[in-house]
Amino acid sequence: MDNFKSVNDKLGHLIGDAVIMDMAMNLKTTFRKTDILGHIGGDEFMVLMKDIKSDEIVHQKCNQLRDLLRRVYDHEGEKVSVSSSIGIALFPEHGEDYNTLFTLADVALHQSKKNGKDTQTIYSASFDALSDDDKSQNKAESNILSTNFRQMLSNPMEYIFQMVFNSKDTSLSVQLLLQVFAKYFKVHRAYVFWHIDGPYWPRILFDYVKDGFKKTEIAHDPPLRLQIRKRYRNTKLGRFSECDDVEKLFGRVRREFERRQIRSYIECAVMDGDKFIGCVGFDDCKKSRTWSSEEHEVLFAFAEIMRRFLFGQIYYEMTKRNGRWGL
Repeated sequence: MDNFKSVNDKLGHLIGDAVIMDMAMNLKTTFRKTDILGHIGGDEFMVLMKDIKSDEIVHQKCNQLRDLLRRVYDHEGEKVSVSSSIGIALFPEHGEDYNTLFTLADVALHQSKKNGKDTQTIYSASFDALSDDDKSQNKAESNILSTNFRQMLSNPMEYIFQMVFNSKDTSLSVQLLLQVFAKYFKVHRAYVFWHIDGPYWPRILFDYVKDGFKKTEIAHDPPLRLQIRKRYRNTKLGRFSECDDVEKLFGRVRREFERRQIRSYIECAVMDGDKFIGCVGFDDCKKSRTWSSEEHEVLFAFAEIMRRFLFGQIYYEMTKRNGRWGL
């Protein structure tokens, strides 16, 4: 990851963790199930692609990955740009064992950095081997993760709390977490709504939508929001509205979901006493699914953090940033 140190320095290590988790999810979606993915440490990953027919396939995958990883984060008017540099070594022309291929891919990676970053380079014998200074500089770009995603899922309430309150930008933290959750659980849409009763319709605070699917404000228009609100039920964990397959619904209700390309959904309410004030939710736009306990727990934790601490703070940040006060 190019410029990852700037993310840690300017936005904080917890946001850096979320950026790395997002990077890992993008790797999983870019490469095949038969490819082997590895986390070397910090902001460095490795992929072993097997049975490739041409170098062009490698370049296509690298281009696809770099497009996904190219981001600009805005913190208090200061922009932090990140991208990715990739080094490639091929079997058998560059080596026939792991250590050789790994070393030469690292040399090619350093050449990509020299060439201006945000590119990929196939190893050539004309490249100089990495000097000790180069190795130290590369190491400085890395940051050992303070947590990993599996640990986060074991206690989502604590992790989300630490993430949003120890970061330097609450809104950016929530947006990144929502994106990581969506990619990890393989949903097409994830969102946070702030519901305002009376003459006002729900306000989208944050959302993530996978490319090719309807935007949240289009899919979740007022008629659909009313149908989802009607389906809320109390559970042991919290107040949820969910459907594992909209084809089980009948008549107009079923058509409301189908018209918006939602096959299954789950939402957790954000409650203020008995008052419904918001929700956090996922949509799967392609297939039916049984929503897991992990997904329930993450949404409940997210909803609780939003209820207890964040709605007021985030709204203050957003209105101040946009120069608007009040609803």
